[in-house]
Amino acid sequence: MKKNYLFLLGAFVSLQATSQVVIQANEVNPVAGDVFTLKYVDWISEGNAGSNVTWDFSGLQETGATQSNNYTSNSSSSFPAATVALEASAGGQSSTTYLETTASEQNIQGIETSSVVFDYQTPQKILVFPLDNTVNEMSSFQCTFTSGGFPFTRSGTMNITVDGYGTLITPEGTFTDVVRVKHTMVYSDVYAGGTIDYDQTVYMWYKAGVHQSLLLLSELSSNIAPTQYSAHYLSNVNVGLDEQVPSTVAVYPNPSSSLINIEVEEGSSKVESVVLMDMTGKTVGSELLNNGTAQMHIDHLQNGVYFATLVGENGRKLVTKKVIKE
Repeated sequence: MKKNYLFLLGAFVSLQATSQVVIQANEVNPVAGDVFTLKYVDWISEGNAGSNVTWDFSGLQETGATQSNNYTSNSSSSFPAATVALEASAGGQSSTTYLETTASEQNIQGIETSSVVFDYQTPQKILVFPLDNTVNEMSSFQCTFTSGGFPFTRSGTMNITVDGYGTLITPEGTFTDVVRVKHTMVYSDVYAGGTIDYDQTVYMWYKAGVHQSLLLLSELSSNIAPTQYSAHYLSNVNVGLDEQVPSTVAVYPNPSSSLINIEVEEGSSKVESVVLMDMTGKTVGSELLNNGTAQMHIDHLQNGVYFATLVGENGRKLVTKKVIKE
């Protein structure tokens, strides 16, 4: 059960270490063509929650096991609502997780393994957008599957929160402006032989421009087996390393009624443009940076919350700042 859950996670994020976390769907949702390699490690405590935390996991001990994640376009008629398929392979086992990715959420429509198909009547929500440190999203899910000749019904609840942000250190490198997402799940499998109850807590660290969690820690307990622990980190990160992100970004005045200024004081050579999006992820404006600065008129926009994302080379999304139009 646990491995199936690990196969399906991947995604997103952005923030400044000194400001509120902001995550937009189009920054983090996986797309066809994404390929990642995960390295399994000995489980370790998740560390502290809070603001400007440094999580130092540089000493993670690898187990030797790896997992490859390959995202493709959905071609399954069984799960027509899915927008992308995650093909995962680890330890001689494989699975395909069918995800629906929208501007407001990411959810599981179904999972197929070589022997079991999980068909979700109520999709399992795994991410919500915009995602920031005020999120406390509770949802229900339900699926059916057959295992060992017995039909099962799985149902439960998922609580999604962001409980910290700061700097993450893994054997892959140092990542600033990282957020930690916490999943708390309580669910049951009901079949003719009885009921199996589960409690699972998962911590995942995300950074803008990376469509996969940088690190994942999972703890799964049930009424039929000892607690199971699992952990892995992303080993082939090609965006999001510390040196790729400008150290200081200013957006002012904020709030504003007519015009905002964007200034990048350091690392501006790596920033090419700024894109402004609304709460649904729709682009409502964009400007090129000139010597690390740009101006954007917003007087034509409706009052509300928007998000200014700095874009670097090859379209890499580096930093997102919240903008309030009043």
